[in-house]
Amino acid sequence: MSAADDYKAVIAAVTDGLDADADRNTARIKELRGLMVDRGKALREASDRHTLTRLVAELAWESALEVLWVETWIQMRPFPRPDRLAEAADLAAHNLAVEEWAAELRAAVQRRRLGLPGT
Repeated sequence: MSAADDYKAVIAAVTDGLDADADRNTARIKELRGLMVDRGKALREASDRHTLTRLVAELAWESALEVLWVETWIQMRPFPRPDRLAEAADLAAHNLAVEEWAAELRAAVQRRRLGLPGT
């Protein structure tokens, strides 16, 4: 083999290696773009859940303030800040619980206004 043939063989090996790297990089870029799309969707869904949960809590709070407005002995407080350490595993269950507690509060105040015994 001549020096030119050796040179061509080395260049071919290097070119093959670079082509293989380029193919792996292209596949990895495609994979990462898909991951970015998935993470973007998850982020938008989390943001929507956060907004919905905040709205449910604020509406329940406003409802409670409205119901308790006539109870002059109660000191009204501002809307509480979120508990950053709270588990958010099942926001639908938390939202439902907030709505149930608000309904219980309205019923208790209504019973009190009507002079009915509490349950």
